[in-house]
Amino acid sequence: MRLLVIKPSSLGDIIHGLLIVSELKARHPEILIDWVVRAEFAEVIEASGLVDNILIYNRKGGVGAFLETVLQIRHRRYDKVWDMQGLARSGLMALAARSTCRIGRRDSRELSSFAYTQKIEYYPGKLAHAVDILRPFLLSICADDRISGLVNFQVNESENFLKLLKFLPTSRYLCLFPGSRRKEKEWPYFAKLTKLLLDKTQLTVLWLGSSICTDGVAGDRFINFCGRTSIDDVINFIKKSRLVVANDSGPMHLAAAMEVPVLGLFIATDPKKYGPYPPWSKSNFVLSKADDDKIFNENIVFDKIISIIDDGYE
Repeated sequence: MRLLVIKPSSLGDIIHGLLIVSELKARHPEILIDWVVRAEFAEVIEASGLVDNILIYNRKGGVGAFLETVLQIRHRRYDKVWDMQGLARSGLMALAARSTCRIGRRDSRELSSFAYTQKIEYYPGKLAHAVDILRPFLLSICADDRISGLVNFQVNESENFLKLLKFLPTSRYLCLFPGSRRKEKEWPYFAKLTKLLLDKTQLTVLWLGSSICTDGVAGDRFINFCGRTSIDDVINFIKKSRLVVANDSGPMHLAAAMEVPVLGLFIATDPKKYGPYPPWSKSNFVLSKADDDKIFNENIVFDKIISIIDDGYE
């Protein structure tokens, strides 16, 4: 069997899709999988080791790039197509596929549902987690939709990663991701939290992700690698981290999928729908504005970090 998965973006959504495909491959390793993804996220697909063929979609390339992706899709026949994106472009890609079984989301938008021969029945209720909404895709191939919630990412330590690693004064470090794809999801006190961690612990604090202002943070144990790492580098830094602290963002979901302890900070979205998965994991933690209807400060996050790590403080 050959399966086409259409999930071009974003990083967090792709990781959710990989959780489903990871379970599929565990049960049916013989299935060949192609995946349509934007170029900037191809590394995470490749690092998963789950996909046999990556089809690149260049969103900024206009109609010509879209047609090029369609030609890639039509290069071979597929037994099944999973459109996990549920938007107009992904629906057109699914429709173009040489397959008689095109499966999409019942909550698809932008008229994409016209492309599907079947719609999955996802778990009812507004508070269904984003991963739980995707789990029923498994039922088109498997007897049930249980998943482990893990992906075994494997990447080589690049020359750039080894070079950056030498800047760290100690192997005891925290990974902080102050940025997010949406500005309203960014917790505003990462700089204050970092100063607190540097003052009251002996940990190295490492900032990763997109470039962001450090607001005067400085110190021998503060390292700012924002904008200087690939996705592969980020995976390697997360693997070695004592704890990941992040907004609702792709790196938060990446850490959860790797079973690295992660603290997700939620000020604009609902952790019941978008929190680290699975929510019952002992390595997944959340602080949410919804708990008391105000943004928690750096002291609250610091205390939560201490309670999670609970080791090596002076």
